Amino acid sequence: METVIAQDATAAVTHATEALHRALLPSHAHAMLLLLSGGSVLTLLQRVPKGVMWKNVTIGVVDERFRAPQEHRNDAVLRTTALVHHACTKGAQFITVAHDTPTRTDAAQRYEKTLRAWHGTHPHAQVVTVLGMGPDGHTAGIMPFPEDPQMFAQLFEDPQRDVVGYDAAGKNPFSERVTLTLSYLRAHSTQSVVFVTGEAKRAAYAALMAPHGTYAQTPARVFHDMRNVTLYGSADLVQP
Repeated sequence: METVIAQDATAAVTHATEALHRALLPSHAHAMLLLLSGGSVLTLLQRVPKGVMWKNVTIGVVDERFRAPQEHRNDAVLRTTALVHHACTKGAQFITVAHDTPTRTDAAQRYEKTLRAWHGTHPHAQVVTVLGMGPDGHTAGIMPFPEDPQMFAQLFEDPQRDVVGYDAAGKNPFSERVTLTLSYLRAHSTQSVVFVTGEAKRAAYAALMAPHGTYAQTPARVFHDMRNVTLYGSADLVQP
């Protein structure tokens, strides 16, 4: 994992946005899956990149707040951003988690089936993920469970599962989640733009960069396992 620490959050946004736009340019030559998270990452989606072949791009979510009110669903919020709105008007496909299924497990299985069908049709595609990190070290909707590492491993480390539905009660106000697994991120992401800023995330950043640690404590440590990851951060992550 490469890190680029900017002077402040504004500069970090600029660097990360430019990196995302560069990552989308190979869409002229390859099918591309662009997987987006919400939260602070939304600030990177307010500018429309030039020179992207949107008809070759499929957009999906890395995590969804299952059955949350419409205004809090990641897919709905992402559609309001300049980049996603423009992409869809120019021919990009948008795949989402179904909220009309009986349970979050059913929704996860359906989304997993959709992703696997996409990968089957595009076996050599580029997969660009845009991720952030919370103050607790979570990423992509994968919350830390230091109190139960065995359950964490069963949920997120199963190599047979690409998507999981789980209960994040006590971890997040939106407890029903449908999220990609760590196994999927390691296996399929070919390039990642990670955006992390703010003093509140300093401890999580230290845990991320520490030589030793567990995924159950800091799920964002998966960044070290993924291909072509660049983290764009601000100076307040590393200094008072």
